[in-house]
Formats: sequence, structure tokens, C-alpha cells
Amino acid sequence: MFALRLTRSPYKLQARQYRRKFQGAGLVEHQIALPSASVRCWIGGEGPPLLLLQGFGANATWQWYGQVGHFASSRRLLVPDLLHFGGSVPRKPDCTLEAQVSMIRELLDHNGITRCDVAGVSYGGFVALGLAHEHPERVRRVVFVDSPGLGYTEDDYQSMISKFGVGHIGDLLLPQSPDGLKRLLQIAWHRPPWAPSFALPDVHRNLFADRIAEKRALLDNLLSQLRGPEQVPSLPHRTMVVWGKHDPLFPVALGDRMATMLGRRAELVVLDKSAHTPNMEEVGRFNRLVEGFIQRQGD
Repeated sequence: MFALRLTRSPYKLQARQYRRKFQGAGLVEHQIALPSASVRCWIGGEGPPLLLLQGFGANATWQWYGQVGHFASSRRLLVPDLLHFGGSVPRKPDCTLEAQVSMIRELLDHNGITRCDVAGVSYGGFVALGLAHEHPERVRRVVFVDSPGLGYTEDDYQSMISKFGVGHIGDLLLPQSPDGLKRLLQIAWHRPPWAPSFALPDVHRNLFADRIAEKRALLDNLLSQLRGPEQVPSLPHRTMVVWGKHDPLFPVALGDRMATMLGRRAELVVLDKSAHTPNMEEVGRFNRLVEGFIQRQGD
């Protein structure tokens, strides 16, 4: 074991395992040249298209590994790294939500997809909301996962950063040290997975030490929109809001508010044994919920 610590990167070992899950599900990694960006996207599976959008933290393979095997048998999956994460880089400096939405629209065009179901976790939910709002004809149904895209206020934000004793949400989502990574795991998981202390510096160095300025700018752009007096109007699509009961970042009351603002075509499901990332913590139940929702007949 000591020799393994010295010669093998824990990050690379884990990343290889997640890549094998994607490959085992029949997905193929592509580096796609779009008009606005070079985007890494995993594509595969058969059936109506399902777009999975990651949150802050790592890249798409680290956040959707629990879903690809389940859905690839009945859905054509598109699982991209969002801009400034993993292998996705904009051609011109742009750290806005609008740039993420534009990139996703180009990605759909590139793959000949006129309409798809979308699921987005945390920051990815904001991107999904922007896509559904700006290009409603491209979206069939939307699943928001612990993503308070409607109704989030300045008071909510101030309460959150005060609770954690930080000055900016980036202090939580962009950990500056291995200790900060341990705290992030405690936010994401109700029962965090075991993470050996010797592995944390390697994982932090590989996943959280690059493009910090760009990622913080993404958060600043998002906050500037949340603090504005206008909220994005309700959506015409059927939506499901999935929330971890123990989410310390965005309490479940925000999920209830989100579903209420989305109106009668929305439903809220609270998962009792998870925190901020129920897709990773309650994999089986999450997959069954999403599958049942997107397979229902009608629009």
C-alpha cells in the first residue's frame, strides 16, 4: 500500500474507474469543435436524447458516473463538461451563464438534436433553466437537482455564506486546500464516502487547482443575476425538482419554493438520505425517479 501511494495517483485511479463506467455503458468521449468553444462530451446510448449537465466541482465523469449505465440502454446520452471544467474551453474569454447556454445549443445542433430532456445538478440546473427559458423549443422536460434557479434571493445567499463563515460561495465550491476539499465532501454528501488523507492533496491538485479565476467569475456572474430584481419567468415545460433533504448549501425549503414558482407542471421530490448531490448518494432511487418522469407520455 505504501508503494502504491508513492507510485500511483489516487486521482488517476479514480478517474480511470469513472471513465470505464462511461465506456462500459457504450459512451464514447469526443472533443468537439463548436463555433464558440472546444467541448469534451461523452455520447452514446440509444433512444430519445437526454442531456446531463454537471455542477461545480470536477467534471462530467465525476458527477454522472452513477447514471450513464442506467440510462444508456433507453436514451441517447450527451454528457458534456461545462465551459471551464474538464476538457471544455471557450474560444474567447467568457465566464457567463449565457455562454454556457449558447455552447449547449451549439452542441445540440452539432449532434442533430432538435429537442431533448435535460437534467442539471446545482450549477448545471441554472444552465438547464437558461436553456429552457431561451430556447424552449429545444427542451421537452427538465429535472432540476438541488438547484434553486427561481426565487433565490440576496437574503438566502447571505444566510448561506454566514452559516459557513465565508465571504463568498467560491470559498466553499473552489477549495483552496485539501482541508477545503474535505469540507466540500461534507456539503455534497449526507454520509461522505471515505477519503484517505493521503489522497486528498492529489485529488485537490488535479480537480480544483486550475482555472480558479474563471470558475470564480462564473459564480460572480451567477450571483449578479440572482441579486437582480427580476426573476426568470416560469417555464411551460413539465419539470421535476429533486432535492436532498440534508442539503446544507441550499436547504430543502428552496426546492419547495422552486417547485411552487414553476407552477402546476412541476413536482418536488425530496430524497431523505442525501445532501447536495442525491444523484451520487441515492443513485438507484434517483435513477428510477428520473426515468419514470421522462418516460411518461405527453408533454
